[in-house]
Amino acid sequence: MGKCERFANCSDVSKARTLHIAFLNCDEPGEETKRKHGGFDDIMHSLLEPVLSEAQDEIALVVDGYDVVQAMEYPTDLEPLDAIIISGSFEADAHEDLPWIRKVLDFVRSVYREHARIRLIGICWGHQIIARAFGAKIEPNPAGWEVGATTLHLTDAGKELLNPVDWLDRKTVVIQQAHADMVTSTPDGFELLASSELCHHQAFAMRYEGPPPSFTHACPHETLPYSSVRVLTSQGHPEWSSAIIDPLIDGWLDDGTFSADFAAGAKQRTKQDDDGRRLARSILRILGVSETLKALPLASA
Repeated sequence: MGKCERFANCSDVSKARTLHIAFLNCDEPGEETKRKHGGFDDIMHSLLEPVLSEAQDEIALVVDGYDVVQAMEYPTDLEPLDAIIISGSFEADAHEDLPWIRKVLDFVRSVYREHARIRLIGICWGHQIIARAFGAKIEPNPAGWEVGATTLHLTDAGKELLNPVDWLDRKTVVIQQAHADMVTSTPDGFELLASSELCHHQAFAMRYEGPPPSFTHACPHETLPYSSVRVLTSQGHPEWSSAIIDPLIDGWLDDGTFSADFAAGAKQRTKQDDDGRRLARSILRILGVSETLKALPLASA
């Protein structure tokens, strides 16, 4: 069901311009996390909604979740959509050949081929599956797990797209991580945006070759270069915090994936400041939302 927190009820969406996102849930949180925070689509909504409230124009946010693993359900009417976000997942590795994974790959390619106006965004597993859809390989990271707040070094394209204009000289951002696989190359047509010490291919963007298509909400403000982005991916989780990651760490400690020392260090990192909200600003700008350009606190790099 779509969510729109800044309006009295969801029927009010019809009275305002709407940013409409389909969120592909490629996994679901544990029961305790789901009880406290909802599904992964709810967690993403909780990141974007407060940032959207800074918009200069009244825009309602609707995020519709789809279970693409068990139900293999997808949006059937893509015309109202501005973006499709693909979630993280520990259900299966992005390089595996499972029916539900093949269907995600086919859907990504179909949207890209037939619906050029719809922006594609991938988070963690979603970053990997989009890269795979465009020809890159996914492999276990020989450096091992990357968990918690992690410093990313920005390329010139990353400085342009992952920073608000008042911090263009910023060379790093800090994003929460929870992954052991990695993309091994930049897909054709994509730009590398960021790298970390353990994972070189941390974020990608693909831009439109010509003028970007308009959004369903018809934003009257110029948002270039952000709106020129057709595909954005992030290995890190701007939407996750220690409240989401720490229960995962506990599970990996219990099943022997992590040692006690590694788990303790990872939990320390999850509690460090991160720049997830700043990345949310970039995501919303890519989706055609203008906003007041007040500075945000920066995470310490």
